[in-house]
Amino acid sequence: ITHEAELAVSAETDAGPVVPGREVEVRAAVAPAALGGGLPSNGTAVLLDADDRVVATRSFTGAGPIVFRVVTPSGLGIGVHELRVRVTASGFLATESAPLRVEVAPVAATVVARPVGAAEVRLGEPVSLAVEVAAASDVGLIPDGAVRIRVDGQTREALLVLADGRATATLPLPDLPVGEHEVLVEYRPGTAQFAAAQADPVLITVLPRSVAVSVALVDAGGRVDVTAGAEAALDILVREVDTPADSLLTPSGSVRVRLDGEIVATLALVPLTSLAGWAKATVRLPAPLLTRGDHELSVEYLSVHPHPGRSRAGSAPVPPRRR
Repeated sequence: ITHEAELAVSAETDAGPVVPGREVEVRAAVAPAALGGGLPSNGTAVLLDADDRVVATRSFTGAGPIVFRVVTPSGLGIGVHELRVRVTASGFLATESAPLRVEVAPVAATVVARPVGAAEVRLGEPVSLAVEVAAASDVGLIPDGAVRIRVDGQTREALLVLADGRATATLPLPDLPVGEHEVLVEYRPGTAQFAAAQADPVLITVLPRSVAVSVALVDAGGRVDVTAGAEAALDILVREVDTPADSLLTPSGSVRVRLDGEIVATLALVPLTSLAGWAKATVRLPAPLLTRGDHELSVEYLSVHPHPGRSRAGSAPVPPRRR
């Protein structure tokens, strides 16, 4: 009767948590299980994962050494692995080493977010963030996936665009009211190779807009001559100032007209196609209200946007009616 001899197999690694793109080195050695025992002249060593998946195979002679070099994540995926080395040789029992714990950690990412243009804007002006995501260590990998912003309870997402070794995205922000707003940008990886990350908060300041209300026919002295006892029609032009000329926002909403402090009309504004950035309304003042003397005419712009409009008052003198 021939008995198969027993072997002792040991395995070790210096690897702590490794990131994708790095190698994991596992070293194994074979020794007789009993004092005076022999060693195989050659054999096969197999590196196994916990589910008996074959990670790598090596041939060996005598006591070894046996060295496995496994590239992540193709050889070992993201996660914690319990690796074993199984040795088989003619005339010897198949023997395994004790489990060896190896962790493959996702790559840390850095996220940088900055406003496109100034971080201080006027109300109603568009604001976008430029975001760049990169690997925190030089592993030769470019992050993929998406970025998400959170501002004032609203969430928006954009896919990352990979170009020239960079991962970037541009995200338009929602309409923001006047004040300071903290914008949070999160990176959401597309694969397990990268870990989620967050950029430093971005502070956006939205300033109120100044609104100038211009009443047609008002001269430099702020006076309008109309005929007492007759209906008068005045054109009211509204423009939002403090806006760059190349990005004028056309006023939208209505105007409230007062004569001597009393509301006489609330009129919807109509954009002027012939004059960019302006809107118009025409108020008709009833004849009974236009008695002899000076009357104070004021116009208030009621924007559909939540920003204050400054109206300009004008004195409207009304001469005696001619009979």
